[in-house]
Amino acid sequence: MDLSQLGVPPARLKLRFNMAEFGASIKDTFDLVCPFLEQHPICPIEPACSLRVNDIYGRLRQMDPPPTIAALAADQTNYEPLIAAAIDTHEKLLLGHRLSTQRLAEHVTEELDACFAALKLAGKATADPPAGRAAPRKGSA
Repeated sequence: MDLSQLGVPPARLKLRFNMAEFGASIKDTFDLVCPFLEQHPICPIEPACSLRVNDIYGRLRQMDPPPTIAALAADQTNYEPLIAAAIDTHEKLLLGHRLSTQRLAEHVTEELDACFAALKLAGKATADPPAGRAAPRKGSA
């Protein structure tokens, strides 16, 4: 039994397209789901409710403890002069990795905020989790 059979109206259901491919339309990437939803409109197809494949999610899983995407995007550290001043190759690579992670976080924050807006949900990706609740693992679902 699905939610529509329980009387939940289609407008109340939200579908997020996860790991969408860059350069491809949602209908092309999700070529099994979209035709089904067109034939059986149990929820609206909203292409703006999508998250693209992004390396930031894998990088977060490797960090212990994993920072929030919002914290990474808000990091004001200017890594370029630090990289230029570093003498050790390992340190240069570490700083370069931090710089690229910072840039990925800035980009994905815009995408997450757009997805939240398209889903018409309260809050933004940059919001902190409520007190007493752990932050959801970004990129899961």
